[in-house]
Amino acid sequence: MTRPSRRDFGILFSAYALSSAGDYLALITLTLKVEELTGSGWAVSGLLLAGLVPAVALATVAGYLVDRYETVRVLSVTALVQAAAIAGLAFADDLRTILALSLVLGAGVAVTQPALLVLVPRAIGQDRATQGNAMMEVARWVATPLGAVLGGGLTHALGHGPTLFADAATFGVVAVAVLAMRTRRPGTGRHQAEPSGELRKGVAFIGKDRLLRLSILLLGGMILFAGIDNVAEVFFAKDVLEAGDVGYGALIGAWTLGIAVGALASGRLGVGRLAPALFLASVIGGAAVALAAGYATLPVALAMFLVGGMANGVQLVSMRSLIHHRVPESLRGRVFAAYYGVVNASQITALGLGAILLEAAGARGSLVVAGTGAAAVGVLGLARHRALPARDRGGEPTPRTPPA
Repeated sequence: MTRPSRRDFGILFSAYALSSAGDYLALITLTLKVEELTGSGWAVSGLLLAGLVPAVALATVAGYLVDRYETVRVLSVTALVQAAAIAGLAFADDLRTILALSLVLGAGVAVTQPALLVLVPRAIGQDRATQGNAMMEVARWVATPLGAVLGGGLTHALGHGPTLFADAATFGVVAVAVLAMRTRRPGTGRHQAEPSGELRKGVAFIGKDRLLRLSILLLGGMILFAGIDNVAEVFFAKDVLEAGDVGYGALIGAWTLGIAVGALASGRLGVGRLAPALFLASVIGGAAVALAAGYATLPVALAMFLVGGMANGVQLVSMRSLIHHRVPESLRGRVFAAYYGVVNASQITALGLGAILLEAAGARGSLVVAGTGAAAVGVLGLARHRALPARDRGGEPTPRTPPA
């Protein structure tokens, strides 16, 4: 096994940042392209779903690929496939082609997310996995708004095609850069035909681990309410706060800044404190959103969105670190893929529920429901966590072998 390396973690950090920026650069550019081509909200919704559905539908397959083959090579090949898909999108001028290639991009994300994260303990050391996850979240949430801004700015200045070619280049850089890492994570090395049970081992492990099962299921509930929040935010900023586009951007910026701050702060959490921090963060983040809606002034909303973002950062780092500490390395790709399947399924559901609730309760009412619901899920998580046997609360080291 290769030793932890600052150099390799630096490459991994940079690859995650560049990949995150590239994802959002493509999303913004393609959203603008689809809107111009069709003028249809349904078409834009289809584009968003094309990015989310593969992570749900292909979760078991994506996780199995990450565990079955050498992870760095899987990551590099997937980045090249994504680069080719984005280059194809630069030429696409009909909705069907755009949606088809967007599904390819979404399938790539389904693989790259677990692939990048399973390499973290290898690159930085198992005992520093939580700190590594914190830094990876900083990489993601600094790069994501940059990618979004570049997507809008470059599309306006250069057009869709050149912007997408530039985005394809970022994925090419990722494909080459990760191969420079000395860190390797060998696959299972099995060459015989695999039974279908191998694909489902990640889900099966989650089902047997009480803490992971509780954490992932309740996190799915938290994300469901957060997604409802996301649908209503732009209307809350513009119609309720009367803060316009700038106010909406400021709210999103406050949340994003909060994620980075919360992620950094949670890097020092001990293993036994990860699960309580996850649930407590949901209580705090949900309460912050509800308070922002209750007082409905821009200064209060900005402060509460900053607090909510910080709580979100703690949630992200805590959940990923729990997986690193509790799951055998040979299964981590499949468990991470299953986790992201739950996350994306919750987001897809929230898109529909958020629109329905917005029509029924308005932006302010939607945020109250979203915040109160997330806080309630956190309270339930804290209660259920306390009811677990001591051995199941997250204090034990990573199992050496998966259960039979």
